[in-house]
Amino acid sequence: MRRRAFLGNVFAALGLCPFAARDAFAKKTGEFKTAFEAFSTAGFDPLSKDNAYFAVVGDPHFNADSGENTALFKKIADELKSMNPQPAFCLLAGDLISNGNACFASVSKNHKKAFAEIGILRECIDYLKPVEAQLVLGNHDTAAPGDFENVIFKKAMPGLKPYRSFWLGKLFCIVLNGGHTALLGEEQREWLKSELSSAGKSETAIFIHQPMGNIATEYEASRDLREILEARDAETKIICGHIHINRLTVLETPNGKKIPQLAAEAPRHNRAPVYWLFCVSDGKIKNAVFRNKGGSFEVFDFNLPPEKWKVPFEGINAKAAFNPLSKDYCEISVKGWFNAAKCIYFYFYLKEIEFKLDLRSIEEYSQVVLLASNIFGNRADSKFEVSSDGKQWSNLKPLNVDKNYITLDLPIAVRNSKELFVKFSSGNVNASFGGVAVK
Repeated sequence: MRRRAFLGNVFAALGLCPFAARDAFAKKTGEFKTAFEAFSTAGFDPLSKDNAYFAVVGDPHFNADSGENTALFKKIADELKSMNPQPAFCLLAGDLISNGNACFASVSKNHKKAFAEIGILRECIDYLKPVEAQLVLGNHDTAAPGDFENVIFKKAMPGLKPYRSFWLGKLFCIVLNGGHTALLGEEQREWLKSELSSAGKSETAIFIHQPMGNIATEYEASRDLREILEARDAETKIICGHIHINRLTVLETPNGKKIPQLAAEAPRHNRAPVYWLFCVSDGKIKNAVFRNKGGSFEVFDFNLPPEKWKVPFEGINAKAAFNPLSKDYCEISVKGWFNAAKCIYFYFYLKEIEFKLDLRSIEEYSQVVLLASNIFGNRADSKFEVSSDGKQWSNLKPLNVDKNYITLDLPIAVRNSKELFVKFSSGNVNASFGGVAVK
């Protein structure tokens, strides 16, 4: 990806025009032929005491049916091994394989392709040596939406810990497991709190597959991390993958804490051996260097305007909010491109969903708010219906629609019922649904 295209992606995410991007970075250094020329321009000496650097490769997606992604990774490995000094490690930012999860691929019950792809991964880890590989597990690396233990990897690579911590000099590094839909779970969440507490005020790099800041889908880890990190008196940077394009943002918590996040482009996204190099000086990540599609190296720092780190239903005066993990939420049916019934608020390729809410503890409500994106499209008109008994349905027109929320005024006969049934069908094959609130 060329520099201008990258900046355009960054500032599209921030709601700014790409021309403003030229003044947003502290260092506007153009392109360099080698990584070490880029390091020098950034004022970074990898040979200096207390300095080090590491590489990040986005979503390698090793595939049993094609060797293209393997070839791209080996080109990256050749470049990293040729560097002197070499990077301290190379992090693979999740989706290590392609066919682990039936939600994303048609695989047999014994996951033969998944095990074959883990074999390719092991081959590539060996090829990368003496550079160490650090692995992040992604959604494709789970056996099913409810697989919180990564059973395929547990069997094929029993020594791999799904979440773990380590030190790079004075920089504290944490690898998190977001599972299928960016869920940390109670055990990992409590482990993370303990690890951060033990690290004290050391700067921390958090590696996780899914980006934080999502609203409509995959938001449980984002909500957990925002709460944990804003209470911590130390600097943190988040490095992730998942979206297959480069996106650098600075997330701002409610108390004003600013946390840079970089999502790394997947090499397969433009069929080029692209990767990132992160410069660590005296325990702090100072700069990031991107090896672009053309083979040049570009320097970036983290001096960006912040964007609010939002969580679902924040600021809309909801009386109660539910997602498919809520005990008072009951999913009745889901129809989609694949069987999404267990995909846990990642209803990509959604066609139709029906659910009910137990609202016996809610005294008064008159509106329902759907946390959804891309509901409207060209396939057919979207349809929204509500009921107090799941039998007699009222068809509603949305009162208000924005990027994440669809607000519906409830009919008098349905308001304040002890159970609320909701169903809707989408006109867009890329629709997703993340939850619902009443107000």
